[in-house]
Amino acid sequence: MHLLGRISTITRRPVTTFEKPLETNLPQGTLTYQQSVPLAPGRYRLNLVAEDTASHNLNSYEVALDVPQFEDNKLASSSLILADTLEKLPAKTSGGNMFSIGDAKVRPRFGNKFTSNEKLGIYLEVYNFRPDVTTHKPSGSIEYEIDKAGLNEKVMGFSEDTGVVANASASQVTIQKLMPLRTLGPGAYTLKVTATDRIGNETLQRQIYFTVSPE
Repeated sequence: MHLLGRISTITRRPVTTFEKPLETNLPQGTLTYQQSVPLAPGRYRLNLVAEDTASHNLNSYEVALDVPQFEDNKLASSSLILADTLEKLPAKTSGGNMFSIGDAKVRPRFGNKFTSNEKLGIYLEVYNFRPDVTTHKPSGSIEYEIDKAGLNEKVMGFSEDTGVVANASASQVTIQKLMPLRTLGPGAYTLKVTATDRIGNETLQRQIYFTVSPE
């Protein structure tokens, strides 16, 4: 398969392009691919065209990209990612592998669809906590809540202090969590992750939809 990508402004002024030949030994199923492209804050269009080089069949896809402008003195975060692989990378490979973010391998699950025998990988970066004047560390909490989608019925929830998050600093708290799904029945759910900065008296919430099916 051959993949061609083009990023343009909302007014369709070209910004950058990329292309990649892709191969798989799987006769069917989903092939997951990642391409990292640095972009300045703003709104963009991403156009993808995939060609089956054997049959020459084509398919295209367009989606809007919103790259936020972060303010230095305001609590902010990355996108909330649901992953099927979430693991620490060896130091010598950090940043050089597909799906690497810093020192972690974070492979998003296509469609946010999981089975009950899997673990839900949660990845989120939260920025700009106000530091404690004594410890210079963030003082706050991260709360996790899973609700039945559309019903606002809480089925799972817990919280942790930012002090227990590995390598947490005032500038960035990186959340990497694996949650077993065996206790959730088949259905649709909403995950809410809420970060609270006690010193700055700020709260930020990100949420995402996912589904669980039987094994």
